[in-house]
Amino acid sequence: MKRHIGIFILVLIGLLAFSTPVYAISNPNSITIEDIAVFRNVRYSGDQLFFCAYNITYSVEPSESPGEAFQMWILDTDGTFTGYATSLNYYGYNIISIYLTEAQSLTWGNEYKIRILGNPGIFSSLVEGVNMRTRTLGSSNFKEGSELGSYLILQAGLLEPTLGDLLTEDKSLTLLGARYFTEAIPGLYNMAPEIFSVTAYYPTFPEGNYTSVRSDEWSEHRGPRVTEAASSIANWLGTSSDWITLGWGGLFLVLLGALAYVPTKNPAVPLIVMLLALPVISWLGWMTLVSWVLVFAILGILFGVIFILGRL
Repeated sequence: MKRHIGIFILVLIGLLAFSTPVYAISNPNSITIEDIAVFRNVRYSGDQLFFCAYNITYSVEPSESPGEAFQMWILDTDGTFTGYATSLNYYGYNIISIYLTEAQSLTWGNEYKIRILGNPGIFSSLVEGVNMRTRTLGSSNFKEGSELGSYLILQAGLLEPTLGDLLTEDKSLTLLGARYFTEAIPGLYNMAPEIFSVTAYYPTFPEGNYTSVRSDEWSEHRGPRVTEAASSIANWLGTSSDWITLGWGGLFLVLLGALAYVPTKNPAVPLIVMLLALPVISWLGWMTLVSWVLVFAILGILFGVIFILGRL
């Protein structure tokens, strides 16, 4: 019995040793909050955007990613955690935000606290100024959504010496700037579209010299009697003669298809017959070139569905 108890104790000690967290990450050289702001009505009436510019410096960056190691929290006025948090995207001087819907929004104007802190799961302890930094919102930090665009352009200018060219000459975000800011503020395109630079390229094509000579020539093949009959019916129905002759051509194709289907009982055969007869119908002037292409495409698709897919 004593032997079993001894084994149980050894196993329990082993499990506790393996379950004890390993705090391997070192504290940063410095951690600061450069700026904070809260905007309301950025996408919808009543929503809020909590913004933070931070700076976490390491002489040698840890193996843990920024998202694993550090977070942004929103604290209540008494310092308790509100439940709103997000992981950081980068070490160094960068930006991050938390977006709250109208239903999630906090009391406007209250002295909430913004905190950048190490992940409690991998830091042995959290100490203000060492691996955690907190700033309290003041009246000047509360802004309207209409101010968001100009404020972010100002922040981009402050970040440029560290991150590179974030702004164009006309003070819009470059592609690099757009990447950093949309990572930090998901949905920013819908919040402040005016800060993005848009470049549109329209390909040019040489102008073609297209004529309707061939189409007119085919129309003359109808003959005077067919043309006169088609025109009379078209005037009576209030349409064009091309639509009337197209209807005649379509009926003729359907008739040929029916005649081909009766002896074969194969739906692919009438489609082949109709495709072969189509150029004749067009040459007779019963179809315009545009109609010919359209009908040919439709028949070709039907043939592909029936004949090709039927054998897969």
